[in-house]
Amino acid sequence: VFGVMFAVLLQALNKTVKAASEVESRLQATMLGLLPLLPKQRKKPNQSYMEFVDNPQSAYSESLRTIRTGLILSALDNPHKSVSVTSTVPGEGKSTLSLGLAFATGQMERVLLIDADLRRPSVGKSLGFERSMVGLADLVAGTAKVEECIQRFEAGNIDVMCAGTIPPHPSELLSSQRFSNGVELLV
Repeated sequence: VFGVMFAVLLQALNKTVKAASEVESRLQATMLGLLPLLPKQRKKPNQSYMEFVDNPQSAYSESLRTIRTGLILSALDNPHKSVSVTSTVPGEGKSTLSLGLAFATGQMERVLLIDADLRRPSVGKSLGFERSMVGLADLVAGTAKVEECIQRFEAGNIDVMCAGTIPPHPSELLSSQRFSNGVELLV
């Protein structure tokens, strides 16, 4: 009896989302799509970063196109000029979704992908850019010009602004007026 009561209590306290249908009902938000989990491969530890470019006909790539279409259709009258991808904890797929969505949107229009993760940037590394490349932090700090910070990634048909030189206090840089002005300049 104690075991059954404990199991019922655990189930009542469990607030995790287990199915796509629960997203809209629990979070009161529209779900744009669901990315399938890719099998892990030892030779490609972050295979999801380039899956859209490497396998454009895969189910994963089709899921990214579905998310892109949902995002576009969500604002037909007033199209989005910028989209922010965020989460509460590391490892939830922000970089994966950002790269895939940028590649999918790059098929239709011009895209600038900005890596604003100034603690653990991953976009530049995943695309094979040099670590010492100037980027967002350098632009906001005023040590580089916009043209120097934007790189072209031909395989994905997108422009990329890497995080750049990692500052000692990233949150202060991202909350500054100079950051706001820089983003407005880019949009």
